[in-house]
Amino acid sequence: MEVQDAEQAFWGLKFKLRFLEATGNEFQAFVQRILELRFPDEFMVVKPAGRDGDWKSDGLLTKQRRILQIYAPEGWNKSASLKKIEEDFAGAVQYWGDTFDVWTFIHNDIKGTPPYVIAKLHELSDSDDSKHTCELWSYAKLREFIFELKNEQLTELLGLPLTRDDFISVEVKDVAPLLRAIEDAPPAPPSAIRAVPPNKLSHNELSSDAEHLITMGMFRSHEVKKYFENQQMRPMFRDDLGARFKAQYTSLRDSGRQPDMIVTDLMTWIAGPSYSMTPVVQAAALAVVAFFFEECDIFEDPSKESS
Repeated sequence: MEVQDAEQAFWGLKFKLRFLEATGNEFQAFVQRILELRFPDEFMVVKPAGRDGDWKSDGLLTKQRRILQIYAPEGWNKSASLKKIEEDFAGAVQYWGDTFDVWTFIHNDIKGTPPYVIAKLHELSDSDDSKHTCELWSYAKLREFIFELKNEQLTELLGLPLTRDDFISVEVKDVAPLLRAIEDAPPAPPSAIRAVPPNKLSHNELSSDAEHLITMGMFRSHEVKKYFENQQMRPMFRDDLGARFKAQYTSLRDSGRQPDMIVTDLMTWIAGPSYSMTPVVQAAALAVVAFFFEECDIFEDPSKESS
């Protein structure tokens, strides 16, 4: 695997998590910053101005003659969504009608767009008295923009990436503090340690970015194993930590966290917030996650699924 692959996987996963977790003004600011970086010569953020508001625009792409409306609900409500689309589109036409051709609706639901929203956008585009068309942007389009940025821009937006060299440099001394952190978790019943089924990565619906990072972590998971082998005075140490790790995973899964989010949640659980982790500590945390993914019953085991 190339160094660039590790960096792209890291940034891809970080982008997905920001996209999933940001709502309201936070999501709007995130999208605006992406577009500022991607289109520095034409993107204009429209700032609300007192009672005048933002004239029903969250930004303009002047050369594309495109106006943007960013919508980040915590859940779709049909009547509220359709009302917002109609009002925002009409307001944009009223205030900006001569400056744009395409009205672009951006939302934060990674799972897709309700059919009534799609139908409403087609209705507005096809209206006989409208000179403006409507388009829809969401996760895929914004991810496309992300990977058109330069590395230094991605670093500014999403943080320093993990590289192949960070994984290669992981040693027992980097892993030991993370394993000691697991010891502070509440005790759980012992869990059998088994080899990871070959199809476990795909079975758990991890994104290609998360799969890539876990696979990179597996390259150094032998350092985790080496640490356990050195714990000769505590023969049940590995089993005990495996049980604690499983309990934490189960709690996250049962709370509704998505698989990619669980990967980073587990890293944070043992190593602290990502902003406080050096790249090597992040790589070590992934090595620990990869070890328990391989050898413990965390994430779902396809061999247990009923036919």
